[in-house]
Amino acid sequence: MRDGELILNGRKQNELYVIHSHPIGEPLEEEFRWQDHYLVRTAQAREGYHPSRNTWGPLIVPEKSYFMLGDNRDNSEDSRYWGFVADSLVKGKPLIVYYSYERDATHTIPWLTDIRWSRLGTRVR
Repeated sequence: MRDGELILNGRKQNELYVIHSHPIGEPLEEEFRWQDHYLVRTAQAREGYHPSRNTWGPLIVPEKSYFMLGDNRDNSEDSRYWGFVADSLVKGKPLIVYYSYERDATHTIPWLTDIRWSRLGTRVR
């Protein structure tokens, strides 16, 4: 991923469903350091790898594993944070958005008061 744009096998992906809710600022976090073990070794990588939310990789995804990315890229704790998902843990294909709320909301109980009603019941593409 470069500047928030996904590149898969050398090709930029056209992801019309992706939401960028916080386009300004890109935090560098130690949570991304797990990627070091899966990094494709290039001349650029030898100079030092500094992964962030919007710029990381290229990574080699192990066999029988998936790299999962949320559609709200600036507000999704997905494989960028917790790593690969074993294929044995994938049980089906998502069809609709069952529930959605604004995690960064400042209310006491955002999972109840900050529901994103417009997303509930929408189809996953």
